[in-house]
Amino acid sequence: MTADRDIVIVTDSAAMLPPALLQRHGIIVVPMIITIDEHEFDDVIGVTPHEFYGHLANAANVSVAPPYPRRALECYERAGASSSRVFTDTGDHR
Repeated sequence: MTADRDIVIVTDSAAMLPPALLQRHGIIVVPMIITIDEHEFDDVIGVTPHEFYGHLANAANVSVAPPYPRRALECYERAGASSSRVFTDTGDHR
C-alpha cells in the first residue's frame, strides 16, 4: 500500500459536490445508479445532473438507486491503496 494521503474521503454521488472540490481534496465518488426509461446509467458519469432533471421535467420514467456493492468496493479499494485511513459519507444528503 502506498500512503499518498493522510486520509481519503469516499462519498456517493448524491452529495453533489463540485468537481473542483473533488479534485482538490482527492475525494472518491461512488456513483448512484440512475434508471431512465429502463436504461441504467452511473450518476454524473453516464448522465449529468442537468440531463437527469431534464428527463424528470419531460415526465420520463426516472429512478435512483444506491450504488452496486461491487462498484462501491472498487472505490473503497482505491481509497485504501492511497491511505490507511478512509472517511466515508454515504448518508442522507437532504
